Amino acid sequence: MNHASPVGILVVDDDQAICDICRKYLERDGFRVKTVNDAPSARKAFKEAQYQIVVIDVILPGENGIDLLGELRELDSDVCVIMLTGQPSMSGAIEGMKNYGAIDYLTKPIRLDYLRSVIQTAINKHGLASDPVEFITREVGRRIRHERKELNLTLRQLSKRIGLSTSLISQIERGESSPSIPTLYKVSVALAKPLHQLFEGF
Repeated sequence: MNHASPVGILVVDDDQAICDICRKYLERDGFRVKTVNDAPSARKAFKEAQYQIVVIDVILPGENGIDLLGELRELDSDVCVIMLTGQPSMSGAIEGMKNYGAIDYLTKPIRLDYLRSVIQTAINKHGLASDPVEFITREVGRRIRHERKELNLTLRQLSKRIGLSTSLISQIERGESSPSIPTLYKVSVALAKPLHQLFEGF
């Protein structure tokens, strides 16, 4: 298993100024960002590279972002899509678009802090990793949760076996806490799983 690469974000908006602002702001946070100004360019970019998150303006030259949303989700059903609108009156309609796969929407002018918050929510919700350490932490947590459930153990039962709080074990399983090697050793013994298997493939 390879180290995780930076989360890829594709921004689709015909306003180049918005594209530039988003790119500079998100690249500063370590994301891999590409911006395009129309739907055809978005389709091309999406097929040429991997993007986990796409930010789409509702109104694009000659087309609309809702159709593009549907097309991209057909290409990748797991992609996170965030819609943009310069018309607050459309917010209700966009809210309904969540039923078609959009995870959220933003109104213009964009509040960059809110954009970052929505993207972070998408990362957490979909288990995306923006760096290798975060990726490994999440994957090890997923493996621990899988092994625990295979043994039909509750969090409380595992907690009693290893002497850790249920909240800490839950955080480890969700990848929200990076456990120490001694802690992982206790977990592996409790799960009857060799420690090295929790890291297999990294």
